Amino acid sequence: VPELIARGRHPLPDARPEALAQLARDAMTRIARARPQLRGAPEARAALLCGWQAPGVLARAARDPGRVLAGRLAPSEFARRAGLLRAVFFGR
Repeated sequence: VPELIARGRHPLPDARPEALAQLARDAMTRIARARPQLRGAPEARAALLCGWQAPGVLARAARDPGRVLAGRLAPSEFARRAGLLRAVFFGR
């Protein structure tokens, strides 16, 4: 987001902290609703694995929306690797 803003683009409809937190919470709700439907389809496993970082990133954005505009949503390297292993082994 910071890089896009620096380039004169506006990727967010509303950059207020409360709006960013609500956007993240809404996205987490949508993921939670879609996940059970995807689990039943074997071809959906790839889709679930592609988005394995989304719940963590969204949780950080909901907890501290200032991280969005600061560009500090990425997990640590250890958390990223551990999360990928968990996603592969448990399908989450």
